[in-house]
Amino acid sequence: NVSGDSNTALGSSALSSLNTASNNIGIGFLCGSGITSGLNNILLGNNSLGNCNGDFNTCIGENSGNSLTTTDSNNTLINSLG
Repeated sequence: NVSGDSNTALGSSALSSLNTASNNIGIGFLCGSGITSGLNNILLGNNSLGNCNGDFNTCIGENSGNSLTTTDSNNTLINSLG
């Protein structure tokens, strides 16, 4: 994390590409691994919200929100949804 702050990651490669992203929580293998600038996202589940740089997204479940890219304010709560 270069200039972002207040991020919490638990899991191998979770939130591993953060640059200016802040206030994100990622729990699970590879969750949010492609996020560089997203804000205030909550991710729970392996590979959830993989590459989205949007803000205020909540993704719960394996691969949930994984097809989202730069969208904001989404809630995905089902395995492999999004």
